[in-house]
Amino acid sequence: MAPALAADLDLEEAPTTRPGPARPASTQPATSPASTQSSRVPVFSRGRGAGSAIAPHELQELIARAQKQAPAGHSLWFLDLDFMRQPAVQREYSAVAHFTADETTKRFRRGRSTTLWSPGLELQIAEEHQRMVDEGGPVEVAKGPQYQGWCQVAPPDRPFTDEFDLLHPELMPFKLPLKVSAEEIVRLVDFARTSPSTIEDPSTEPWANLEFDGKQPILDIRREPDGVYEVRTLRPTKAEPAGGQMLRCKVKGEKLKVVDILTWVP
Repeated sequence: MAPALAADLDLEEAPTTRPGPARPASTQPATSPASTQSSRVPVFSRGRGAGSAIAPHELQELIARAQKQAPAGHSLWFLDLDFMRQPAVQREYSAVAHFTADETTKRFRRGRSTTLWSPGLELQIAEEHQRMVDEGGPVEVAKGPQYQGWCQVAPPDRPFTDEFDLLHPELMPFKLPLKVSAEEIVRLVDFARTSPSTIEDPSTEPWANLEFDGKQPILDIRREPDGVYEVRTLRPTKAEPAGGQMLRCKVKGEKLKVVDILTWVP
């Protein structure tokens, strides 16, 4: 599997025994023709070091485990390979399994995901857990799948339906922010997708003029105690395949204004 650039996500299709979601007619074409095949599970590769190939049997094992962990009444939507490396003895990897949504409105939907680890990494995690137990440290015992939240924002002119499709990379789901309302998320994403810049700000030094690329997929959003929002995107380069940009903005009057545009690296 080749490394995936944010503007051209690498998408594989893995057969599964359970039919996938249908493609809604109201959305734009998917990023790959294969995603129209309802008998296949889309697999994205856009994480840290995710350029290493994953063997077909490893992929099938991930999909089978993910399907077993789907919340009641939901199905596996897609897998996102989040981390991969090729050590001397055994390949290690993880993937985030996204399940179909819990809630959908015209502009916003949210659901649950879970992280799956390769057998070697799972063993390391279990050993570390046991070490903490043996040392008498505080350890939480997980019961059943451990879910995280995801959310997704539709463009104003292409509202969501009750069905699921994999759209352009800029529309990919991202981690559900804490203590940020759905209305705030939609407003922030709409602003980020306008590709704001500091170029027209007279208070900005010429050397600091920057543009934010709003066509890249969002990774997460957070709100700082001082009211500044941070929107982090994936914008890899040859020098840093897992880095991206961070838009820092704040509400001024009735509008969002750019505070800063930064580059981040892992």
